[in-house]
Amino acid sequence: MLAFVSAAASFPLAMGKPNWLANGLYVTYEQFFVWADHSETANMTWRIIRIEGDHIDIRVTSYTLNASDGALNIIPISSNFTINSDTREILSSSEPTTIGSKWFFWIETDVTLGSNVDTGFGVASISGSEVMSFLGQQRDTWVVEYNWPTSYMKRWYDKASGIVLKIYVVMQRASTQVQVTETARWTNINLPTSESGQSIPPWMGMLAFAFVIGIVFVGIATALKLKRRHRNQKVKVDITTKGLLVENLSDV
Repeated sequence: MLAFVSAAASFPLAMGKPNWLANGLYVTYEQFFVWADHSETANMTWRIIRIEGDHIDIRVTSYTLNASDGALNIIPISSNFTINSDTREILSSSEPTTIGSKWFFWIETDVTLGSNVDTGFGVASISGSEVMSFLGQQRDTWVVEYNWPTSYMKRWYDKASGIVLKIYVVMQRASTQVQVTETARWTNINLPTSESGQSIPPWMGMLAFAFVIGIVFVGIATALKLKRRHRNQKVKVDITTKGLLVENLSDV
C-alpha cells in the first residue's frame, strides 16, 4: 500500500555512484502496449558497454510508438548514452535532446519519502513506497509520479539499488489513449535485497502468512476449549442443583 506524504515536504537532491556498477550489466524489461482494442508485447534493454573513470557508456534498445497515416504501431529503436557515474548527468547521446538531463534508469539510494529526485523527466518528490514482486523476489520500491496535461507516468525505483523496476505511462498518440507498462524481467545484476543489503525472499512472506494462520488456529482451539470447559461446569452445576432438589423433596 502506498504511503503518501504532503506535497509540501521536500529534501535536497542526493548524489552518489552505485556500488553495483560493472561492465556488461543489463536489465531487460517486458514492454506491454495497449490502445483501443489492440495490444502488443516487446522488450527494452539497457546495457553497460564500458566504464572509464567516472564515465559510463550505455546502450538502450527498445520499442516505441509510431503514428503514420493515423495508425499506431510499434517500431524498434536503439540509442547510445555516456553518463557521469556520480551525478547521473547525460554527457553525450545519440538522442541530443537528452544531453544535460539526468539518467532515467536508476536514482540515488540515500533518499526517503518526500525527497526530490530527477529521473530525466524533471524533478519530482518521492510520493510513496511499495513492496512488489520483481525478478522472482519481493522488492521494496520508491514511487515517483509525473502528471502532465495529456500524459501521466509512474515509476518504481528499487530502494536497495536505485534501479527502476517498473514504469507505467498513459499518453495520447494520434488522438488515441495509449497505456505502456514496462516491467523488469531479466537481469545479470546481483541486486541487494534491502536497503541494508539483505534480500526479502518470497519464502519470508509465506512464513509470515503461515505464522498468522497458526495464530488463528490457536485462537480457535483456545476458544473451543474454553467453551467446552464452560459447558462441563454448567453440567456439574445442573447435577448439583438437581441433587439438592432431590434432597429437599425427601425432607418434605
